[in-house]
Amino acid sequence: MLKRSIELRDKHGNNWYPLFSNKSISRDTQTNPELIEATTTNLTGIICESYMMKAMRVWQKRYFLPSAKFGAARSLLT
Repeated sequence: MLKRSIELRDKHGNNWYPLFSNKSISRDTQTNPELIEATTTNLTGIICESYMMKAMRVWQKRYFLPSAKFGAARSLLT
């Protein structure tokens, strides 16, 4: 998530925060979805949660990494 956030922000600008879902993280890392859900819950405080309404139906949880937390994320995730 950190690596992809940095890549996308370099490409689109520092005022853009890419959003990730548990499903997209699981798919991209080829990791068990239950493990990803537990991991994103454990990283609360480093990553931020955002809730978006999709197609006027249900709220969906998304995560993003604020630039102020890049240093903390690097030390925890590498």
